[in-house]
Amino acid sequence: MFKTIDRSASGEIRAIIQFLNARDVRPCENYRQISETYGDNAMSEGTVRKWVRMFNEGRENVHDEDAWTPVVDHRRIGALH
Repeated sequence: MFKTIDRSASGEIRAIIQFLNARDVRPCENYRQISETYGDNAMSEGTVRKWVRMFNEGRENVHDEDAWTPVVDHRRIGALH
């Protein structure tokens, strides 16, 4: 039995998906290993498959570019000073 890691960063798990995918590990096995190590709620099998597909299509970045990022309007910030 493996030790379970309770906390993880999403980028960390995506890097593991990228590594296992490069070693031709099937998505279902990829998901099994992640769930076994990080717990059942770490990432859904569908999300693992999505990331495998993106890596197979040539993606190299493990960071989620679709995640929300704040928009900074430097003119408004300057007006506050």
